[in-house]
Amino acid sequence: MDHSGTWYHVDGLALDVMPERRGRPRLLVGGGGPRMLRVAARHADIVGLLPAPIKAPDDRDDPADRLPPALDRKLAVLRSAAGDRFGRLELSAFATVRIAARRRSATEELIAGRGWGGIDAETVWQMPTVYIGSAAQIREDLRARRERFGLSYLVAPDRDLPVLAEVIAGL
Repeated sequence: MDHSGTWYHVDGLALDVMPERRGRPRLLVGGGGPRMLRVAARHADIVGLLPAPIKAPDDRDDPADRLPPALDRKLAVLRSAAGDRFGRLELSAFATVRIAARRRSATEELIAGRGWGGIDAETVWQMPTVYIGSAAQIREDLRARRERFGLSYLVAPDRDLPVLAEVIAGL
């Protein structure tokens, strides 16, 4: 590859790490409710699992939608609708990752910040996509939840890259 532009110049770059293109681009469909999950199961290559269906910009974030039974129900819908395709689906979800020396207080801050009522730190620690604690604790949770839920990967905002780098360094 060669490129000469205003901001950078590249001469003779060979990128052999890119996968060979075959057929159509991979399709990602996100869904949090049964209808969209069934569509995703039938047509997508990657399913982005959302806590709940998106109905309006001001939807309330219900912590019950983030608990293991809620994810289990979503996975059951996918398995049923995908049939033989299920094993080929990649599953992703947005993650919250916070390294904290004081896990309980950091979790209580998250609960308050999200306006979650009637939920305690121990319950949040069971959420499949919320990771709070030391880097070692987060690594342990990542491994256990990968095994339990089969998520292919997690999506995190770029502002979390320093935290993720610390977690990943020990994997």
